Amino acid sequence: MQANYCLFHKANLLHYGVILGSAKTKLIIQPQLGREFHVNPNQLFHTWLAEGFATAEEGLGILTARISHIEAQQAGLDLKTLHELLEPGQAFSLAELAELVLPEPHNPWSQVALLLALREESLLFHCKNGVYQPRNEEEMQLLLAERHKEEEKRGKKDREAVWAKALLEKTSPEVGSFGEHWNGFLHRCKNFLLHLNTSQERDWFSEIFALDLGHPRSAENKLLAALAATPVALSWGRLQLERVIKNLEFSSAELQAAREVAASNAPHPSGLPVKDLTGLAAFSVDNEETQDYDDALAWHGEDEGTRVWLLIADVAARITADSPLLDTALTRQASIYSPLAVYPMLPPALSVEACSLVAGAVRPAMCFEVLLAAGQVREWSCYPAAVQVRANLTYAQVDEALSRGDEAWCALQQALAGLTAQRLAAGALQLSRREIRLDLADRNAVRIAGYREDTPSSLLIQESAILVNHLAARYCQEQAVAALFRNQPPYEVVNELTPGQAPRLQDLRIQPARLGLKAEGHAALGLPCYLQITSPIRRASDLVNQHLLWARLGGQPLPFGEERLLGLIPNFEDTAKEYNQLERSLSDHWKYKYLAQNGEQDYAIEPLRRLRNGRLLVRIKDLELTLDMGCPEGMEPQWVKVREVFPHEDYALLTPLHPRETVQDAHQNPLQHLQGENRHQGAEVNAPEAGQEPLDGEQNGISDPR
Repeated sequence: MQANYCLFHKANLLHYGVILGSAKTKLIIQPQLGREFHVNPNQLFHTWLAEGFATAEEGLGILTARISHIEAQQAGLDLKTLHELLEPGQAFSLAELAELVLPEPHNPWSQVALLLALREESLLFHCKNGVYQPRNEEEMQLLLAERHKEEEKRGKKDREAVWAKALLEKTSPEVGSFGEHWNGFLHRCKNFLLHLNTSQERDWFSEIFALDLGHPRSAENKLLAALAATPVALSWGRLQLERVIKNLEFSSAELQAAREVAASNAPHPSGLPVKDLTGLAAFSVDNEETQDYDDALAWHGEDEGTRVWLLIADVAARITADSPLLDTALTRQASIYSPLAVYPMLPPALSVEACSLVAGAVRPAMCFEVLLAAGQVREWSCYPAAVQVRANLTYAQVDEALSRGDEAWCALQQALAGLTAQRLAAGALQLSRREIRLDLADRNAVRIAGYREDTPSSLLIQESAILVNHLAARYCQEQAVAALFRNQPPYEVVNELTPGQAPRLQDLRIQPARLGLKAEGHAALGLPCYLQITSPIRRASDLVNQHLLWARLGGQPLPFGEERLLGLIPNFEDTAKEYNQLERSLSDHWKYKYLAQNGEQDYAIEPLRRLRNGRLLVRIKDLELTLDMGCPEGMEPQWVKVREVFPHEDYALLTPLHPRETVQDAHQNPLQHLQGENRHQGAEVNAPEAGQEPLDGEQNGISDPR
């Protein structure tokens, strides 16, 4: 006959039930409480055959009456004595143990009592597949240690749940004598924040902090708020930075190595003689907040044309191919510019001091000496030099000099303009760029401090950088040196343009440039070959190219072989995209803060395109912020009203305005506080300079030279 009573697992507890029948591989069980249900075989703990019953109610009555006897007999069993009588390592079935300890060994109810007693006394007996073995002393000690660990683990979980509840309520948890556990808990909270959905503890932290990881931005904001008063407090921006860069700060070893390198006076690694150009009247041109000057230039007119000395910070002269600081650069790959801070690729002892072309200081430089005439490069050479920049000028200062007709600057502008004309004739694109500069001095009152746009000075510096990068690429190509070339395939104009109309980005189908070991041309710059070498302080790819150029010029072995370069390319490209996305999200975060603080005004927009979901993609002109909005088909609004802003989600709801609804009085002008300030002057302290390539290597697919 089949068993008619059972013990089964449910919700981590053991329950009694009567067996009413079977259905395929499952038993139909009537538990003591609740409705009958089907039990999977893996839920069964024990089944047995005892008194029969006609109905489920009758069976439950028998079972209930027997349970009290089972519990009484279980309590009276002396398993410790039994354990002492048995030899460790012997194997016994339940029936054999019943013969040794039970007065009625064949009574199924007594066997249930023994089974439950053995289950509770698992320290004494080890059970596997229904076979019991007495444990020896060593096994019992190991099991006790494991149980102690489990109890500690449960205690820790209980404490952490209490701490999480307190943090959510913005109260200080009672830590008591568990300081070490508390510090570890906070460290794990931060680690969970950094990895969120990929964290191995995602389920635990989601449970105790009641987080919905289906909405990660809300989840991270909730946990950031809970940790705000703890030693691991993070801002949202800092969290994004630490997700991308594992070590935002340099190690003490890296800082010490940078100081030692800065103080050294080793021979130039190329073996070439260093030319003294300290007497040249050289100038750098950057934003007024710039500290890491990586390029400068000097020039004068000759009968044959204009001679220009294009000077690049010689980082490779300081950080040789075998220097551990090269590994630092290759790991970080680029400097990151957030709205609140700069995170340089190299320690400040190098990036803003020993390598930076600071006015008045003698610095090593990679010099490209070029003779320009009639829009052509008549001759050029590259060599190591010692330079002493006369002044670190701003774009605004050079723009002013050009506007008043300064003879020297206008001559340089004219010489470089010929190169620009040659590139444009070869199909180069010249898309205007505009970046906002925010004033975050008072974060509760974010202001628009101005804009950075293409100006005569920035275009001049941009063309000089394009020239250097092109010459370096041409030399590597001619010498068959595998370098990190930037290649961009031909673009396509997809919208009809009127004669003489310059294409906008939305008029083009253009692919981003990619790194490659051979030169394949750069369509957007109108050049047959191109690489980047002009920002070795800020970009590791430029530093690698600088090392390659010096090695070939000096007849030295190339420090980077093709296999290693191929290994670097995916990391450079992936990290560049990641950094660019990070910088954009950090900037947009503060733009949404501005919207939240200034939601009462109307905003001029530029409609960009319809999305597949029917929403309209627009750009808020004042903020250079792109977002989508609901807008009826056929309506092309020029103004919007901010309906609601979710600054912690970086999202805003906009309402399109018809022309008659828009009012843009003087008091609504976000730039009224500038009071005539030159809006091209200066730049956000942490943003790349005008003419500086965005960190993903491309902005809208157009490579920028520096």
